[in-house]
Amino acid sequence: MPPAESTESPKAESAAGTIHRVGLTSLKSTRPAPTAEVLKRFHTKGSPLDQEGLERAWTEMLPKLPEELAKVREKLSDLKPELKDSDNFTLTVGNNFVEAEIRPALLPMLEQLRNLTERPLLNCHIEVVYEEKSALVYAPRDKYDVMLRENPTLDTFKVLFPDVDI
Repeated sequence: MPPAESTESPKAESAAGTIHRVGLTSLKSTRPAPTAEVLKRFHTKGSPLDQEGLERAWTEMLPKLPEELAKVREKLSDLKPELKDSDNFTLTVGNNFVEAEIRPALLPMLEQLRNLTERPLLNCHIEVVYEEKSALVYAPRDKYDVMLRENPTLDTFKVLFPDVDI
């Protein structure tokens, strides 16, 4: 026996204080997924890219960047792209500040390089390589310890002048 339906009417709620949800629309494409053959043709549109071809395209791309990226163009001219595989290359920079300056120019730069190399899937990765530097000692005790390691006779001055703070 099917369950009995309730004949009670739902309580009317006031419009104030209620949450109204808007209907959602899917943006899913109705286009079928590309086949492996189509992807292969798209992936290998241009000739295979080698390091020499990348460097040639790099030097040709730099003057073609928009004028608003003139400051970035100088930084990019100092860098050398390193090819990782046929569609990926790496730019090695020394710190995060240079990386942050290059990021806005990445899309126009890649558009130019993709056109020049005929590699539509060409992509760039910016790698930050930090240089190790010797740290300067700032605390007085740390300075004293460093000086004491370099000149052990300094310890005798501490005995002769006990009032001097370290």
